[in-house]
Amino acid sequence: MRVAPLLITPDDHVRYGNAIRHCRAEMLDLVEKAISDTIHHAQARKCLVELDRLRTELEIHLHGMVPPRQDPRHLRTSVYSGQSTFSWKRLAREDRSRDAFASWDVGY
Repeated sequence: MRVAPLLITPDDHVRYGNAIRHCRAEMLDLVEKAISDTIHHAQARKCLVELDRLRTELEIHLHGMVPPRQDPRHLRTSVYSGQSTFSWKRLAREDRSRDAFASWDVGY
């Protein structure tokens, strides 16, 4: 499998981080409720492994894409990890040179 450059923005990363966090919570619920040694339990566990692998790759991409100087609120580490969710605040094109996540508010 070849690795191609990702054509996504910091805003895309935030949306994907929110979605992965939600999906992971639902898969954990399924793993807990599914009967052990069933196909559903095994598939949900595999899904979690692959979801975590994807999350790690996307986090690496995000850290390479957004330099620390464009992250004054130190949000890069929360996009794919932690308990924070992000909500759309506004389109802030003029603020993006100073804050790559200017359009997002943090929620817990």
